[in-house]
Parts: sequence; structure tokens; C-alpha cells
Amino acid sequence: MKARNERDAAREAGHVPVLPKHVEQIDAMAAALSQHRDAAALLTPKSGHPEKSLFWRDELSGVWLRDRLDWLPTPALGPYYIIPEYKTTVSAHPESIAKTIWEQKYVLQAVWHVEAITALELAPLQEISVAFVFQEKTAPYIVTVAQIDYPALQWGRKLMRKAISLYRDCVAR
Repeated sequence: MKARNERDAAREAGHVPVLPKHVEQIDAMAAALSQHRDAAALLTPKSGHPEKSLFWRDELSGVWLRDRLDWLPTPALGPYYIIPEYKTTVSAHPESIAKTIWEQKYVLQAVWHVEAITALELAPLQEISVAFVFQEKTAPYIVTVAQIDYPALQWGRKLMRKAISLYRDCVAR
């Protein structure tokens, strides 16, 4: 009961409750992340805002849509609008990451982020990219940053349009 009350109090205060046994691992992961040049630059506290929800109406279907970004970048910090998406993983090896991106359909998530940013006119389409920051969950907490290639994004866009149309049709029925 005491732990539950502490958890609830932390949430009410706007904090994320963490069990003491996980604090050391989280701190070690954050330290490893800060040592990776690209990941650290993408997730620097002054470069954006964490956990931002975006809402917009899809022009083609008229459906209201929502996206939840891990990190909403501050546009003024560079010529390109790079949306970082943080993922923990068992292996940050490039081959493992490619397989994970395919299996989890992260390409759809990337396209969804780009769609949200574009629809809300936060940045022009040509200047937006999504960078997946993968970090291993065990020491030494290896970090790899990956981007999805253009053909895969085109495929993801088709998946997105199909999903929105299916949703619209289901709501209409």
C-alpha cells in the first residue's frame, strides 16, 4: 500500500514513478546515450520537448488524427527538422535494427510523424526526417541511430492511407 501511495503521489506531482531497483540502470542508459554524438544532439533537453501529442484533421478523409511524439524538436536549431524516436532493444546491431524496423512496422510510425508535422505546418515536407535512436537494455547500453530509406517510407505512406481509409469506413458504418 505504501508503494502504491508513493507512486500515486509521484504521478500527481508530475513525475514518472520508478522503482529504486531500476534507477541505476536508467542512469547508466542515460549516460551511454549522452556519449553518443548523434543521439545526444537529437535528444538534448534544450533542443525540444518530450512526449508531445499532436492533433489534426486529415485533408483527404476528413478524419481527426493524433500522434504522440517521443520528442518534438525545436525548429530553430537547424536547417532540417529531425524527429527522434527512442526505442530500447535487445540488440542495437544494424542487422537486428533492420529486422525490428520491418517486423514492428516502424516505417508506419515514421510516416505518421512526418504527416503530423506537415499537416500542422511545423516544417516543410522536404525538410523532415525521422531518426530512430535504438539503445540496448543491457550494459554497455550500445546506441545506434537509424533512418528509414525513401522506398520504405513510400510503402509506409501507402499503409498509412489504407489504415486511415479503413478507420473512416468503420466509423461511417
